[in-house]
Amino acid sequence: MEEVVGQRECPQPDKTPFTEDDVKVHVQVMRREPWIPPLRSYHCVCDAWHVTKHPKPPVPHPNLPVSELAVWAAALPDDLFGELVEGELRGVADRPVLEVLTHWRIASRWQATLRTLQKQANDAIEKLAKRQDLPARSNRRKLSERQLLLSARLGEAKEAVSNASMHPEFIAERHRRSVERKRAKIGLARARFLAGKRALNRLVQAHREEFDDLFREEVAWYTQDQAPEAAEGP
Repeated sequence: MEEVVGQRECPQPDKTPFTEDDVKVHVQVMRREPWIPPLRSYHCVCDAWHVTKHPKPPVPHPNLPVSELAVWAAALPDDLFGELVEGELRGVADRPVLEVLTHWRIASRWQATLRTLQKQANDAIEKLAKRQDLPARSNRRKLSERQLLLSARLGEAKEAVSNASMHPEFIAERHRRSVERKRAKIGLARARFLAGKRALNRLVQAHREEFDDLFREEVAWYTQDQAPEAAEGP
């Protein structure tokens, strides 16, 4: 087998690394065995090819530009976006997924999702802390390894968010959203003012006689109250 040189540490070091040609042959051979679950190959971030039984994370048209994939990922509901992040975390996603997650449009959401996964792992470890049976110890070990992986990814996400904050398109997008929020706020204030004015007119019309009586009383009081000042004038 041809030696595979990695570009980043493999998230699944126990998996056998293949070249692209070798993995195709391997998958074809394994598919002939009826007792083996369906397998697929994927291009890992370590630059090797691996085999997995897990389904492929949802990525449409991987050959699209990363900018278009980022727009698609931004519109994903939370559950599907979580699958995308989980697939990359476990190392079963194709390499373009990492480029999408580090994109300026996606980086903050990626970071937030990783923090949620980290909290879930911490909560699970706390629940297992008092148990000393073999399954609990095994699960704690796996969760500890997952925490280390999450910490590494969060470091990458932090860097991606920092880079995104200086990206010209990110700055332009943030300014556009700020302008839209201000306009919406002004529009809402104007709508409330007009609605209040219309409601007041309707109230006056519904109680016209009572309004006229109150109006005359106020005018009489104001006129009487201001009369001395008027008399002192030139």
